[in-house]
Amino acid sequence: MIKPHYRPLLGFSREIVEIRPYVVLMTTFGQGKLSRSFTIRYLIIDAKISYFALIGIKTLNDLRAIVSTPHLKMKFLTLMREIVTVKADQKQAQQCYAESLKVASYPPIKEPSKPHPSTGGNNN
Repeated sequence: MIKPHYRPLLGFSREIVEIRPYVVLMTTFGQGKLSRSFTIRYLIIDAKISYFALIGIKTLNDLRAIVSTPHLKMKFLTLMREIVTVKADQKQAQQCYAESLKVASYPPIKEPSKPHPSTGGNNN
């Protein structure tokens, strides 16, 4: 069920991100016996980012996960105390990153014309 959300959210560059409602979903990390499941609140936002979902600190702490951003991996313990590694597709991540760097081209900003400084001498 989608529910309203009233608190503001700041984006990566400190801009205010438009928040739509949120949804609470059961989310499973891993597969089968090598998994952990949590109820997670997902905020629905309108932002131009290259991610499908961002996992917050609360979820990472609940999962007791160790994240390696450069390696695109996350490790966590199952309830049976086995270590699970979740890996991202490096090639797909590079393509998403390249797409996120593409920005719309804007015309150059023209500064108002300024008078040239005088040479300091008196021309009489």
